[in-house]
Amino acid sequence: MHATIEVGHPGHVHYWKNVYWGLLRRGHKVRVYARDKEICLCLLEALGIPYTPIGRNVRGLHRKALGVLAGDYLLWREARAFRPDVMVSGTSVYSAHASRLLRCPHVGLLDTHHAHLILRLTVPCTDVVCTPSSYDGPLPERKHRTFRGCKELMYLGPGYFEPDPHVLTNAGIDPEEPYLLVRLSSWDSSHDIGDYGLRLGPTGLRAFLERLGHHGRVFLTSEVLLPREFDRFRLPCPPEAVHHILAFASLYLGEGAVMASEAGVLGVPWVYVSSTGRCYLREQQDVYGLGWHACEADDALRRAETILVRPKAEVRGEWQARRRAFVDASDDVSAFMVAVVEEFGAHHASFGPERAHLHE
Repeated sequence: MHATIEVGHPGHVHYWKNVYWGLLRRGHKVRVYARDKEICLCLLEALGIPYTPIGRNVRGLHRKALGVLAGDYLLWREARAFRPDVMVSGTSVYSAHASRLLRCPHVGLLDTHHAHLILRLTVPCTDVVCTPSSYDGPLPERKHRTFRGCKELMYLGPGYFEPDPHVLTNAGIDPEEPYLLVRLSSWDSSHDIGDYGLRLGPTGLRAFLERLGHHGRVFLTSEVLLPREFDRFRLPCPPEAVHHILAFASLYLGEGAVMASEAGVLGVPWVYVSSTGRCYLREQQDVYGLGWHACEADDALRRAETILVRPKAEVRGEWQARRRAFVDASDDVSAFMVAVVEEFGAHHASFGPERAHLHE
């Protein structure tokens, strides 16, 4: 079976890497197509995953819309010689459209319930969309598969990740000291239209970080370029080590929903700051008590300080118990996705393109 995996964001590298390796172990040929966004290509290179570049990320809805046809063509041009039996993506427009042109199934992974534009552009050309069971958006039942848990379990769940305190000590961080991670997002995805997070300019951000700094060291990651005065908050480690740093943190606070979910999977309290929530974070909050959704900076700060004033060891013990409850109730999501990809790819390989789209 020939499978393609499209990677358009650093987070995609993490959640597809074990699916990539799993398919290889099972004797399949897999080709990765990657878009240059932030540290995406650096992560692939650090993991030793070969990839074919398919352009750069562009900002702004207008520019993204203008680039759809060009992106479709570029992926189709690169993939057609490979003759894929199945194309896999995080419900990407480009893989969905290219799969139709190549007459093979498209398997999508989705957990953002308000990604309305992406759904309209991809679902008609997608054979199956896999989502967490917490997903509450509209999808055709015949194209919908669900798993228990969240996609972050694909790389941080049991058997896939073991936090290493030596990564911290090599970076000059004591795993026992109180410290926290703050993340700023670019808000340039199509599903971010009209949404907002902390809404702090440089002066407000400086005061916000200094207030948090009363409770421990603060490390800042950002999808947007910040003034050089914030370099002192930069993580002292390569990008591929960030999950080890997160695993021993006192708290995660930020505009990044994915990192909030990662914190929950690792048993670290999180505060997600956004005008809109996420279904998978709502489950972590309401069912397992792993974190909080805040709509603005002052509320986020209050939530954070309820955790930061407590001893780190005490909070860690409590949150690790909550994490175990969540993980025990979840699926092995990487294994689930490998099985779905094999199902659709093997069917195409057996019956050919005339039977490619199983649900039409």
